[in-house]
Amino acid sequence: MPVFNFPALTPELIYWVLIIFALRVIGSAITTVRTLFVMRGRRWAGAVLAFIEALIFALTLGAVVQNLSNMWNLLAYCLGFAAGQFAGMAIEERLALGFASLRIVSKARGRALANAIRAAGFGATEDHAEGRKGTVGVITVTVRRKEIEAVNRIIEDVDTNAFVTIEEARALRRGYLRIGGGKPPS
Repeated sequence: MPVFNFPALTPELIYWVLIIFALRVIGSAITTVRTLFVMRGRRWAGAVLAFIEALIFALTLGAVVQNLSNMWNLLAYCLGFAAGQFAGMAIEERLALGFASLRIVSKARGRALANAIRAAGFGATEDHAEGRKGTVGVITVTVRRKEIEAVNRIIEDVDTNAFVTIEEARALRRGYLRIGGGKPPS
């Protein structure tokens, strides 16, 4: 069993600890983004990221395994992995790839909500359903994930009591999507 120690921090040791940490952050972030790409059907992007991820994993793990008694390297590896998870989620959130379907249930403002959403250039499908206390309006809107907040603002402006669920839309076929963020032609 190896004896764990914290060797004196020399400039060379600090350099390798930072390299291990940085590579592990990058590798872990790539893992997070790659997983999301694969789940969204982007196989080639996922495969390329998997190659880079495996290369970084092998390099960093090799550096740590060479000297298991060096706790600085082990800490850099583990902390880099944890920080990479946050970095990967932040990157994915920023990219906001893919589409989402919003289902909006409104007790009294369904038609107004659908009209406001359409006026902003989004497609909206209106339906009626029976809720616990009577008829409600149900509006379904499919948008790019980057546009979710814009639709949420419209919902909040028209009906602050609307019930909203948001789900990932894996595949789209036909229908209406706003192109380039502009309003549709009149």
